[in-house]
Amino acid sequence: MLVAVAMFGWSESIVLTIDGAVELAIENNADLENARIDVLGAARRADSAWNVFLPSISVSTSLNHTASAFSDPFIPRDGWTFSGAVNVSLPLQASLPEQIKATQLALEAQEISYEQARLYLQVQVEREFAYLLVARSNVNLLATSLDLAEQRYEQTRILYENGRASELSMLQAQVSAANQRPTYLQAVADYEERLRTFLIVLGLDPTTEIELTGAVEPSEMALDADRLASELLENRPDIQSLRTQVETLENTLRLSSRSQRLPTLALSAGWNTSVPDPFTGDSWRNTTMTGPGTWTDAATVGVSVSVPIDSWIPGSGADVALDSTADAVEQAQNRLMYSLDSARTEIANLVAELETAWITMEESKVNVELSQTAYDLSEEAYRRGTVDRLSVEDSQQSYLSAQQTLLFNQYSYYSGLLSLKLALGVDSIEQIPTL
Repeated sequence: MLVAVAMFGWSESIVLTIDGAVELAIENNADLENARIDVLGAARRADSAWNVFLPSISVSTSLNHTASAFSDPFIPRDGWTFSGAVNVSLPLQASLPEQIKATQLALEAQEISYEQARLYLQVQVEREFAYLLVARSNVNLLATSLDLAEQRYEQTRILYENGRASELSMLQAQVSAANQRPTYLQAVADYEERLRTFLIVLGLDPTTEIELTGAVEPSEMALDADRLASELLENRPDIQSLRTQVETLENTLRLSSRSQRLPTLALSAGWNTSVPDPFTGDSWRNTTMTGPGTWTDAATVGVSVSVPIDSWIPGSGADVALDSTADAVEQAQNRLMYSLDSARTEIANLVAELETAWITMEESKVNVELSQTAYDLSEEAYRRGTVDRLSVEDSQQSYLSAQQTLLFNQYSYYSGLLSLKLALGVDSIEQIPTL
């Protein structure tokens, strides 16, 4: 989480942990916010699925004027007529349960999609945060190496001025220091560029002063691929999404079959009225004494049943459409089975890669210790005058290279754990079961 914010003059410096970075990214990511809105919309539709039982209600009204167009204009045909109607209808299909189920499945699909996007973003941020920590440590190593090279040049220059070193030795020391500076400056530039890009991912101004805290020092995890697959395979959002797709298509097939092959019961009711010459007061009186100007109304109630026939005919459009939906169900089931096998293979491969990465990282630690001992001994021998400066520089370079290799091997192992976490669909590395 975000642990500190300090003000230095007019600039703001943020001290950020890896959990804080994830929190900021999730909060500020536009794509994730859109996915969350989709979930809310799907939830609203699922909560309102009962509205399939609401009847359709319509109200209509009209006012028409009638006049002679080409016949004798003296024939009294002019007049106004007012009419109004209220109609209510409620079709009751056998597929109503499937229609309600479809909204629930759509909600599940949106929730899975959101979770998949969230997990992917989380791993992306964690991986980049760890890389930046490693890159910063590498910059510090290069800075230390450059500082030592410059100190060694300064010492050789003094020895040269005192007649205790040759001009060639002084120039070689100067060149050695100069050659390291571009490497250091390039590493700094690369780190700052990736940091600015990372800040954009977090939703921060790329000019924000920020300090990343933490270290990439992963611990070994004893893993069993078969156990991981059996316990956590169903947690994967992509597997859950495929299962939901299968269930959705199966529900669609039932819905189409029932709506196209089973009877539909329709309830209806209506009321209508008609008033000739509505601007005359007597026209609104429903009495036989007033003659033809009285208003009339009628109410109707009806029940109808429609039975589809064409869908039962082999080869008809409806029949072919149902067969196509059945094919889509089978294809989705096949994709699910293939994805399950692929997921098991992916988990097994990641576990094997992690085992190799750990061995490589441990060997790197041993190499660092050996190269440090060799460097310390060469420095001591150089001060005694028993080895030359080039031997010291070679030992220093070997020590630097060993440290860099260890840094990036540690990152490789940690990155592999993040990939495994994503493959298992869990929130943290700590949730991965170990032996």
